[in-house]
Amino acid sequence: LLASAPGWTPFARFSDFEYLRTRCGHRRVLVKALGLVDKERRRVFVSDPELKLPLVDYLEMVEATERDGAHCPFYLGKVSLRSELPELNQDLEAAAHAWPLGPLAPCFGELIPQGVFTYFGVGRQVTATHFDPNENLLCCLSGSKRLWLYPPSDAEFLYPSPSSDGSRASAPPFQLHEELPQAVRGTFADVARTRGPVEVRLEAGDAFYLPVGWWHCVEGSHDRNMILNFWMRVHPAKRHER
Repeated sequence: LLASAPGWTPFARFSDFEYLRTRCGHRRVLVKALGLVDKERRRVFVSDPELKLPLVDYLEMVEATERDGAHCPFYLGKVSLRSELPELNQDLEAAAHAWPLGPLAPCFGELIPQGVFTYFGVGRQVTATHFDPNENLLCCLSGSKRLWLYPPSDAEFLYPSPSSDGSRASAPPFQLHEELPQAVRGTFADVARTRGPVEVRLEAGDAFYLPVGWWHCVEGSHDRNMILNFWMRVHPAKRHER
């Protein structure tokens, strides 16, 4: 879908590291650093971004991981283009007329004030299970993404963490109850009662609608993977129905 709109230049440009270096490589960007390594040697990031480093340095880490498998300790996730990478935000605004999902805009409320966000990682990085308070259109620009989805009604079975305002789950991501180590199956016994997960795989050029309140964990591909998140308020008519 995204690749079929030749006027929407961000699809090609944001995946081009030389373009990123020239356009905004001087910017310091927020990255996630706090995480743990799971049994598949994936890094599971468990917090919002808390460190800053130059974008050029992060691009070099991504290239090193792709080239020789070097471990990448950071994840450029949940970064507002408007505040962190304004040049890319300008590119989005300049190409807004050609955004292939534009016809869907009347189905949603306004874009949140922080604007469009990007998640840009490498090395099969994982985001822990959580839900978002807004409607979301995910646009996959490069690499691939795998999501496990759980309906809002599964919340009580995913062990929401009180320290995260209840929006993050304590249950390990991408593990069915029977796949959990025997030592912790009792701790997360209710995971077996979920109606999920529903698995979704996104490739470069795909777009996906994630409804507000749906729990999800996300795994990126081994190579560079980037999505844009268009978080939008719930449409007034939909709020009324809910």
